[in-house]
Amino acid sequence: MGEELKLKRIASHYQFEIEQRPTPSDEDVAAIVTERLVALLEADLRSRDNVQRERLGRFIALARSLGEAEDESAVVAMLLDDYYQKSLHAPPEQPFEEEAASRPKAKKPRAARARRSSHGGRRRDSRRRR
Repeated sequence: MGEELKLKRIASHYQFEIEQRPTPSDEDVAAIVTERLVALLEADLRSRDNVQRERLGRFIALARSLGEAEDESAVVAMLLDDYYQKSLHAPPEQPFEEEAASRPKAKKPRAARARRSSHGGRRRDSRRRR
């Protein structure tokens, strides 16, 4: 109850409304995860080149048999879970990544170097500082 009161105080201080929403059910979460995973997989498939698509053809029969076999569903579920977890923890894709890589990097200015004498101390620069 204390957290709710703090949130209400913050909302009134910064003048915004807090909207309470019900917690989604497990079925709702599963539907959203399924939708996201299918979209990720389809996008990945579309980005494949011809050689990769040809290699995929080798596994279509295996994928069908795994999908039909009840006891092999756990294997498919494991692969899907691994793919989804990696997508969650992967750094977000940067737009125009290729363009940025081809652009020359700006040079950093060199830091002013202090002149040192042979005995290790600083030698005074003949220029006056203003």
